[in-house]
Amino acid sequence: MRTTLYDRLDEYVLPAIQAGRCFAQAWENCCDQTPGLRYNGFAPTIARLLECEILTAKDRDIIQEMGGYIRAELNAMVQGYGDVALSQSTHDHEVVDPLQEALRQLAEEWKSLTALHQNIHDVKAAIHFHNWVLKELP
Repeated sequence: MRTTLYDRLDEYVLPAIQAGRCFAQAWENCCDQTPGLRYNGFAPTIARLLECEILTAKDRDIIQEMGGYIRAELNAMVQGYGDVALSQSTHDHEVVDPLQEALRQLAEEWKSLTALHQNIHDVKAAIHFHNWVLKELP
């Protein structure tokens, strides 16, 4: 059976919703312990993620910004670790400090969410391009 672009989109939507909720829960957990993450401008986006609501373009920008906060907090704890945590897998890292471990896990949740959102964006672009090609064919 042939997989269509719409099938691929369907494959990403539920995991993206679940990843959003997991990220929001991890963010709230870390906010309780990390004053640097307590920026109220993120609250509406966190609420939408927790409620599994449709995100706006502004929400997607805010999620990117949140990655910067995670990076900064981890870099403040261990120089350069925030850069590592946001650019590669840290699943096999053994972190002793509980707060650093919570932030490391938050970074993993952020990477999962942003990767799924990028996949959805890419498939939507492919669908749009596919429809344009079909319309332009003689």
